[in-house]
Amino acid sequence: MFETPTKNPITIKSIFLQSKNDFFSAYILRLIFLPLILVLVFWGIIFYFFIGDAFSSLYSFIRPDLSISSNWFSWIQNLLDSLLKITLFLFLSIMFLALTLLSNLILCSFLTPFIIGFIHNKHYPTKTINSNSSLLQTSLTLLKIYFLYLLMLCLLIPLYFVPFIGSLVILIPNYWLFSKTLVLDAGESILDKNTLKEIQKTHKQEIRSIVIPLFALSLLPLLNFFTPFFALIALAHLLFTLKS
Repeated sequence: MFETPTKNPITIKSIFLQSKNDFFSAYILRLIFLPLILVLVFWGIIFYFFIGDAFSSLYSFIRPDLSISSNWFSWIQNLLDSLLKITLFLFLSIMFLALTLLSNLILCSFLTPFIIGFIHNKHYPTKTINSNSSLLQTSLTLLKIYFLYLLMLCLLIPLYFVPFIGSLVILIPNYWLFSKTLVLDAGESILDKNTLKEIQKTHKQEIRSIVIPLFALSLLPLLNFFTPFFALIALAHLLFTLKS
């Protein structure tokens, strides 16, 4: 079972402060440093060598040519070209962030048992872990989430090329993936499935108070490599606090 807010009020600010101290602890930094460096180098190489070609190819493919010969109306073509370039830049930037987010969340899932174990031993040694999900079950659930995420990305493709709207639409599946994956990782490592479902229903506001601001930070370059781990630590503190 879990505690109600009246018995044990949840202070999101204190959870963030505690999570900050844990994130910058020697153990966590040693745990995530090398994997994150490898992921950062990999995506840095991809961005440096391929992003320019991808931009040029997409621009040439979807650029509307109005064949305007009059100088009086050439500004229309120039305006469309400028809007297209801005939209493509935003689209490719967010797609790049989406792919790095996916890779970081996968890495975070692999390191979850170590992070949860650290939080448990350091802060909540008297509380028992009641996880009843096997590694196989959790892995299959995560694969299902990744598949649905990629499916959503594909279904939304027509909207990506609508100026400005496309860059906002892609945030929807990214937020869903960020929230779903991290809550699953933390929750099924600490609680049994029934208790986790009950907490997700009863304490939606507290969970969102952690997930939403950290998802916003994950949209910033470089910070997106670290926020999944910080979010996992914060969610672990929340779930351990709610756990009786």
